[in-house]
Amino acid sequence: MKSHSKLILASVVMTAVAFLPACTKSSNDAKGKVLQIILKDNAKTADPNNASDIVSAEVIYQVYEPLYQYNYFSETYDVVPLTADGMPEFSKDGLTVKVKLKKGIRFQDDPCFKATNGKGRELKAQDYIYSWKRSANPATEPQGFWIWEGKIVGLDEFSKKFAANKDADAVMNEEIEGMKALDDYTIQLKLTRPYPQLMYALTMSYAAPIPKEAVDFHGKDLTNHPVGTGPFKVVSYDPTSKIVMTRNENFRDEFFPDASMLSPKYKGMAAYAGKKLPLVDGIEFHIVKEEQPRWLGFLKGKYDQLELPKDNYDAAIHNKTDVKPELKEKGIFVSIEPGFHFWWVGINTKDKLLGSNKYLRQAIASAINGEQWLKLFKNGRGSVQTELSPLGVVDRCGKPYKLSYSVERAKELLKKAGYPNGEGLPVIKYDTRNSDMSERQLAEFIQKSLGEIGIKIDVNVNLFPAYLDKMNKKNLQLSKGGWIMDYPDAENNYQLFYGPNQAPGPNLSNFDHPEFNKLYVKIAAMKPSAERKKLICRAEEILQEEAPMAYGIYEDQYRLAQGRLKNFHTADFIYTKWKFVDLESSKDGDAK
Repeated sequence: MKSHSKLILASVVMTAVAFLPACTKSSNDAKGKVLQIILKDNAKTADPNNASDIVSAEVIYQVYEPLYQYNYFSETYDVVPLTADGMPEFSKDGLTVKVKLKKGIRFQDDPCFKATNGKGRELKAQDYIYSWKRSANPATEPQGFWIWEGKIVGLDEFSKKFAANKDADAVMNEEIEGMKALDDYTIQLKLTRPYPQLMYALTMSYAAPIPKEAVDFHGKDLTNHPVGTGPFKVVSYDPTSKIVMTRNENFRDEFFPDASMLSPKYKGMAAYAGKKLPLVDGIEFHIVKEEQPRWLGFLKGKYDQLELPKDNYDAAIHNKTDVKPELKEKGIFVSIEPGFHFWWVGINTKDKLLGSNKYLRQAIASAINGEQWLKLFKNGRGSVQTELSPLGVVDRCGKPYKLSYSVERAKELLKKAGYPNGEGLPVIKYDTRNSDMSERQLAEFIQKSLGEIGIKIDVNVNLFPAYLDKMNKKNLQLSKGGWIMDYPDAENNYQLFYGPNQAPGPNLSNFDHPEFNKLYVKIAAMKPSAERKKLICRAEEILQEEAPMAYGIYEDQYRLAQGRLKNFHTADFIYTKWKFVDLESSKDGDAK
């Protein structure tokens, strides 16, 4: 993203567009009050064992249910029961955990349930154990085994049995000491160490139950045929075009939370308290990959909400906090919330040049202008990154960034590194994550920024698979790092620089610092506290001293919504939100 003239794209001139009916109905469309939701890419899978992308998550969480969920109407991301009957019971040493399951929860009807003639049977504790054991089988290509790995007594040894070419069904029948169903409604976990993030892990789709009958019956087609206990079920699944859901006929009595569960910001929604969920009759997920068709479709009223495209910001937003009058007249509103997305420039510490020269890495970090990055590429939506964790994260340190943007400091550090004004410094390569315009523009912005202190950058434009291949082989020098947090705890971020997590793990910089590694292990096993925060601040000091990255930006989330959409607000992590959202109805009973 280059010089200012090249970076700032012209605003799209907004014209008055009359609202059209939500959709023309076909035989595969849902009836009644139906949410029209955009997905920005193909849904990769409907199997929660394999889903690591946010697009698939939007679909999966409507069908599959983990034990816990986040309170959608809390501003602090409180964890509350979903299928669990209350919060977990921990032993005094924190190493044994029991979770009770609500009785009477049933799976949706599906042909896989042969014993009950296709009628969905009751959810049992064993369904969770089966699904978690399934995630230990490498052959299932699990994406979420990391939430259990190294933390459950006997589970890692169990996983190795699959790799030993044993019969998978026979292995699945073996018991694991640390993961058992004590009865139909009681789950017991035995931990190898304290695991304070367990509550967050149990909200994730990786921890949702998949009935064994569905795995056996649907086989590989399970990825396109979810069978769960959630508020909706899939009736039409085209992961490249449209996914249609209707109410799950077997969904239990779950109700909109009462006023005591609503933070002051959401007290206006108390009129819904006690109403049975879901509030709508169905969801239609539309896969729309390009920004302009999404934008124009939203203006026509085709979609109920929209992640605001960068190039349409000026056409939509007034004074950074409200929509333009012409949109407000149409009933459109904006929901703005601090996001748990952040972006930085990764510096490969295993690279011969960069890894051996701390002051060179510090010079690079000091030369990146976060304010310009934010302005040019995000319309100022967010804030400059000052430490690894964004605002709102548990045990965030909150101290000033020692390598904040300063050309003068960057030049002094470059001189200290042995390359005054860049003299004698080899050309450094910057690799893009993909080949789209925004990535190429950002690369040019980095190139220009470092050029101002004398560092020459050669930009390599990659397709995403090529970028991943270079990353996994530790062949990158500089590249964009990005992270969407799994849960709102600092531990989730500091793992990105934990030595054992080097590529092909999430440690893009291949950073391996003995003191940092020890601190991370301690932090991961501690509950939030003043003592833990001190350790996090020390870990942050090491990152800023060693500079395995140049901090970039935290990105806020801006979503536009039609006035007919009720109870909606932006919220990272909370994919279960659609059951709480309502639509105003027209006289004929369908959503407007």
